[in-house]
Amino acid sequence: MATMRAACGPAMTDAGPLLRLEDVGVRFRIVGALRAAATGVRDPYLDAVAGVSLTLAAGETLGIVGESGSGKTSLIRAIIGLVDVATGRIWFDGSEIADRSDAALRAVRRQIGMMFQDPIASLSPRKTVRSLVLEPFRIHRVALADPPRAAAEIMDMVGLAPALLEAYPHQLSGGQARRVGVARALALRPRLVMADEPTAGLDVSVQGEILNLMVRLRTELGLAYVIVTHNLPVIRHVSSRLAIMYLGRIVEEGPTRAVFTTPAHPYTRALVAAVPRPDPDDARSAPLLSGEVPSLRDRPTGCPFHPRCPDARDRCRVEVPAMRSVAPARQAACHFPLSGFGQGVSTA
Repeated sequence: MATMRAACGPAMTDAGPLLRLEDVGVRFRIVGALRAAATGVRDPYLDAVAGVSLTLAAGETLGIVGESGSGKTSLIRAIIGLVDVATGRIWFDGSEIADRSDAALRAVRRQIGMMFQDPIASLSPRKTVRSLVLEPFRIHRVALADPPRAAAEIMDMVGLAPALLEAYPHQLSGGQARRVGVARALALRPRLVMADEPTAGLDVSVQGEILNLMVRLRTELGLAYVIVTHNLPVIRHVSSRLAIMYLGRIVEEGPTRAVFTTPAHPYTRALVAAVPRPDPDDARSAPLLSGEVPSLRDRPTGCPFHPRCPDARDRCRVEVPAMRSVAPARQAACHFPLSGFGQGVSTA
């Protein structure tokens, strides 16, 4: 991977967190009302996100990590209003989003950019790059005194040649399409960017370029990021804090380096142990993940990770663990967090 700049810490202020989630839940109906009545289904919903609480400071990068089906994408879509929040509350810049008028909500959405997982699929094939990078201004009814100049400045911001303004998405490389996605997300100069798998489908060298771009823009524009990914090596280089997600719940949270070097939750330990290492003689001492992720339609009782956990005990099978402090700035939802973090996996 291309050399990546080190992640900088959050720009904390006395104004409180930029984003705050409290016990947020997202549910999707999986059985129609008539079928549910006919078959006696009492709860025709699936809990994709279950009781997530998080904060994000201005200028901070929070990485949300987990396997497919963990609820990462559903969570960030709930934050930006693409899916409804079933339970809990979300605050942006000190005000609860649900309490805002329609006009105030539009103003909030102008301050939150979104980078989608598939850069080509998220770009209309019928529009030129010029039209795509200026589209956020049209959507949010922001007048531009000089649209050509604005388009050129946006392209320069993300390192794309002005000649590409007349290109169509199918004429772009994967890296170029991703940069157009970054340009669209930042066109209105938001304070927060939600990035869904920002390096998915890219060559390793291009991944480094995109991550370096995101880090540079964070510094230059004072951005905060929420990045969801399953790629631990990627998130390690750009995030200041990690939240590990499993079956819709946060199971561990803390500073990135601390979570990597001394994981407190067995799931985190297994994810870190699975990261490829360049030394073939460096044998893994921690167990890797075994079995499949349980279906959200048949969520395990007790701790959701206990069917795959090598350290599970009787209590884990019947009682859902609460999120609790295990060290300074560290939290884990585990009845038996790794003792003294002595079972941590070193990836230095």
